[in-house]
Amino acid sequence: MKHPVARLLAPPVKSRRNMSISLEEGQMAMVEKLSVFLSQKANRTISKNHVVEEAVRTFSEESADYICQEYDFDIRSATMADLQEYRSTCVKVLDFDTVIVPAKDNDAYRKALLHTRAWGNVRIDRNKLDKIKYVAIYVGAPTSGIQYYAKLKRYYPALNEPEKYVLEFDGEAVQLAYKVVLGDLHPSSMRSCRYTTLELLLQAQLVEELF
Repeated sequence: MKHPVARLLAPPVKSRRNMSISLEEGQMAMVEKLSVFLSQKANRTISKNHVVEEAVRTFSEESADYICQEYDFDIRSATMADLQEYRSTCVKVLDFDTVIVPAKDNDAYRKALLHTRAWGNVRIDRNKLDKIKYVAIYVGAPTSGIQYYAKLKRYYPALNEPEKYVLEFDGEAVQLAYKVVLGDLHPSSMRSCRYTTLELLLQAQLVEELF
C-alpha cells in the first residue's frame, strides 16, 4: 500500500467534495505543519484539507480491511441498503440464551456437527459467553439457513487464538422441525455471531424473526 505521504506528494487525480470538521488544537497544529512541510517538498500547495483527506482515506482503508477480517463483511462493496439490513440483525435480544454461529456448507461443517460435536475458533464477546446455553448453526449457500442447534456443554479458548473460543456440544445436535431460512436478508448479515433465544429459534421461519 502506498504511504499516505507519498500519495500527498503525488499530483491529485480525483475530484473532492467539501465537508466541515473540527479538530483538537494539537491535531490542528500538526495538520498545519504537515501542510507546510509537504507543500515545500512537492513544490506546490498541499492544503490542510488535503492532509485531513489523506488521513481519512488511510483510516477508511485500514478499517475496511479490519472489518473484512474480523466480521467477514465487505464494507467496500456494500450499499447503504446492505448496511441497513446488517444493522437490523445486530439488535440485541437482551435475554438471549442462544448464539448463532456462521458456517460454510462443506465437509468441515458436517464433521463438526456429526462427529466432533463442537464448533471452534468462534470470535465471541467474552461477556456474553456465560449467558449462552445453546448453539445454533447458520449455514451459508446453498443451504442459507439454520437446521440444527445443540445444547452447550462448555467453552474454552481456541488453541493459539485466545481471543476465540471452542463451543463444545452436550450430546448430538438437534434438527429443527423446519429450516429457518435467510429470506430477503443479505448473506453478509450472518457472517458473524448473532444472539437470540431458543424459544424464538423454535418458532421462527425466517432469520429476521430471531432478532
